[in-house]
Order: sequence, then structure tokens, then C-alpha cells
Amino acid sequence: MVFDSFEQLKLQFDHYVDLFNDNRFHLALNYLSSIKYKINL
Repeated sequence: MVFDSFEQLKLQFDHYVDLFNDNRFHLALNYLSSIKYKINL
């Protein structure tokens, strides 16, 4: 993937980090994603 600007790269990277953090399972959250954990509070 080629980016036309640093800003485009930064936006794509931030989007990936958000997806990764919101969708991966966390041991500290009893193997729930952070979104599912927040819903179950």
C-alpha cells in the first residue's frame, strides 16, 4: 500500500490501531474484546 501523504498514512494507522484494540481479545477482560466488555458492564 502506498500513501500519498504522511497524513493519509497516519489516518490509516490510527484506524488500524482502533480496530485492533477494539476487536482483539484481552486476557485482563476475561478474553472479551473491549467493546463486548463495555457492553456487559
